[in-house]
Amino acid sequence: MVKSVPMRTLLSLLIFLASQSHASDALKVAIYEPHFAPYLLFTKQQTDVSGIIPDLLEDFSREHELSVHYEVDSRQGGEMKLYGGQVNMMVLSKEWTKHPDKLLFSDSIMPFRDYLYVLSPDKAKLLADAQNVLRICTRVFYVYPQLEPLFQSGRALRIDGTDQESQVRMLQNNRCDFAYLNRLMLLWMVDNRFPGVRFYQVSALMADAPLQLALHPSIGHLLPALNAYLKMARNNGTVETLMDHYLSEESKTSVVEIKPVD
Repeated sequence: MVKSVPMRTLLSLLIFLASQSHASDALKVAIYEPHFAPYLLFTKQQTDVSGIIPDLLEDFSREHELSVHYEVDSRQGGEMKLYGGQVNMMVLSKEWTKHPDKLLFSDSIMPFRDYLYVLSPDKAKLLADAQNVLRICTRVFYVYPQLEPLFQSGRALRIDGTDQESQVRMLQNNRCDFAYLNRLMLLWMVDNRFPGVRFYQVSALMADAPLQLALHPSIGHLLPALNAYLKMARNNGTVETLMDHYLSEESKTSVVEIKPVD
């Protein structure tokens, strides 16, 4: 004779299984230390995470009843944890990763454009003289496909800073001729770190990559819904509204594009 399972036991089992299923869909997101503003911002206590990406993820997770947990790490450390499954999501472009075949990637959230920046238009003339060895401030652990041929040939020296702010400070202190920076990140720094400073943007060697979310395969089943949400956010103006929320109009007038040097 087969014994029936008590109703209380059955309900407990169903609740446990439901909770496990929900937990498996928790988003464990690696975020960069130092800041990756305006894409990612957080307090030292990690109690207040904001920025373009967290705001989008909050909206997406609410729609799909997901929990979101953030873990602060370095750019390199976060990527290693993503491969190992300790976190399951991170802001990364496919072309920035060491092992893209081990991850899944969302559609583009927005373009991610890096440029050379100078503090004086005359500095840009250094690009025209092949005899000049260019000193370019970059960020440690970051990959720069557009600049790598210059570094390998000896045409340019790579001078690493710990974050974008240190790149700008080295540029101000004449430790480098150029700083290679993401445009939106520079605009945020003009608002919050360098008010009143004018920067000149050089279009030569511009890098244009899609800003994406990299996913561990364990949450690959969320990718279609995530891509559908990102498409909607791009098309209905949500992404642009968030950009305007974190960046002022004044900052945009402090970054001036100059023509390529012949």
